[in-house]
Amino acid sequence: MKIFAVALLVCCALALPAKSQIFTNSGAVISAGAGAVMLINGNAQLLGGEISLGDRAELRINGTLNFDAGLTIFNAASMGIVSGDCFIGTKGELRRLGTGTLYLNRFTRNRGLIINDGVIEYGMP
Repeated sequence: MKIFAVALLVCCALALPAKSQIFTNSGAVISAGAGAVMLINGNAQLLGGEISLGDRAELRINGTLNFDAGLTIFNAASMGIVSGDCFIGTKGELRRLGTGTLYLNRFTRNRGLIINDGVIEYGMP
């Protein structure tokens, strides 16, 4: 009976979806070209460096964004989607340039710098 109960628990645990990916950038320069899609299926932690998205590129974070330091640039008609909370630290800089949209779904705390020439919406597209 004990073996059956343990096997049942293991099967149930394997059936649950899990987000275990944590993306961390501590100083690299990451560029997504025109039309590219960058998907982070989990949380993102930006400790420095730069992320730059070209025209019609998309950054999709299926989790929380902790943007402690560094620079993120959304150029032209690029789009960003953060499904979880968004925290921008004092050394973080977010530039939403051009005509694209940044979607923030949940709680946002900004202690850094946001430059917005496009659209920032709260809620999912």
